[in-house]
Amino acid sequence: MRRLAHLRHKATRLRSVAWAASESLISPLMQLALTPVLLHQLGAQQFGIWALSLMIAGLGSLASLGAPTATMKKVAELGSSPFTPDVESHIRAALRVALMGTTVIGLIIIGLALLFDGKVDADGPPSRLYVALGLSLCVLIVQELDNVISSSLKGAERFDLVAKVDIRYRVIWMLAVAACGWFFQSVMFCILAGFLVNSVKLFNKISIAKRYYNINIDFSEKASRAALQEITSLGKWYWAQAFAAFLFNTADRWLIVALFGLDALAAYAICLQLAQVTHTVQASACQVLVPWASRNAANGRIQGAEFLKLALLGGVVCLVMPACIAIGVDSILSWWISPDFASQNYLLALALLLSFSILAANIPLYYILVGVGEVRLVTILNLVGGVLSLSLGALTSQYGTVAFALSKAVYGSVTLLAGIPLLKKKYG
Repeated sequence: MRRLAHLRHKATRLRSVAWAASESLISPLMQLALTPVLLHQLGAQQFGIWALSLMIAGLGSLASLGAPTATMKKVAELGSSPFTPDVESHIRAALRVALMGTTVIGLIIIGLALLFDGKVDADGPPSRLYVALGLSLCVLIVQELDNVISSSLKGAERFDLVAKVDIRYRVIWMLAVAACGWFFQSVMFCILAGFLVNSVKLFNKISIAKRYYNINIDFSEKASRAALQEITSLGKWYWAQAFAAFLFNTADRWLIVALFGLDALAAYAICLQLAQVTHTVQASACQVLVPWASRNAANGRIQGAEFLKLALLGGVVCLVMPACIAIGVDSILSWWISPDFASQNYLLALALLLSFSILAANIPLYYILVGVGEVRLVTILNLVGGVLSLSLGALTSQYGTVAFALSKAVYGSVTLLAGIPLLKKKYG
């Protein structure tokens, strides 16, 4: 009986991995399919605004002050079954933190985005850029509230509930955005369509979380002070990590606009989408390591050296996907965009793939460290890596965008050092 229960538990975990991977795969595939359509229908200037909109959405946990990750960690600690006490208060607290953070930080970033007004929207009225950025802020707020609800279910290892909703609505999102681009040739309508679809998705997930936990999620109700303190206390380290990720994943594109202009941003963003697939898909699939590591560290079943061994083995496996894409990158770019684009940006794509392959090797280690609560060193190294990556990019920019892209490899190389302390850690 015990062996049968163990096999069932393994099967459940494999299903969780499969759902997490499928959820992560659909999003980059939709973006890849959408890029040539929008580039053709909107033109370079409006596509630049679309890229800025995606950059604002890329603020993620930085804007929400780490609330989604803190929620997943806290729910995993409280217990993975429905009707667990305190889940409702912590979800409500996380939603409050995410709402305040995304509003304030989003407004600050949009203010900075207006500095690029002349470069991004030279052929259109300024109001078009302002409205698009305002809509992008609304998208960011809804996105991070959605992430909090998703994280509460992921903390209970119900990745399937999240993935089923995300996959369905991601397809609807792509079709709605593509239709608006096709019929209206307006970036504002594209962003508005995405916002409306994401809003419906948020309320769908809220209803699922209500039923699963048998709780009431009301945005008008105040969160308890104790729950707010716990979420912010956990979230501060994840926020710092999100800031480091912002330096790596988003700030570089702002710098590309400032240093090289809009045309370079378009090429860089397209190659970046391809490279990010190698990280995004595997990172989402490996989220199951957070509750797993948290549970096994708490009961002392696995010790630090064993965690490190598993993390390094998983990191090697995570190198397979970027290697396969690197082998066929010229053909992929030719088929996806055009042969001319592939010949002009082949080296840029390879440079970004190298940087993201090193980052992909970090994925299992990162989630295990988050799960066992060893976030301080991870955070410090992420910040150091982010600052070094961005600084080196600025220094090497005189040699072109390829040199700029190669500088991103520093980030993943530095963050790998976070695994060293695990060698002597004891848990349980």
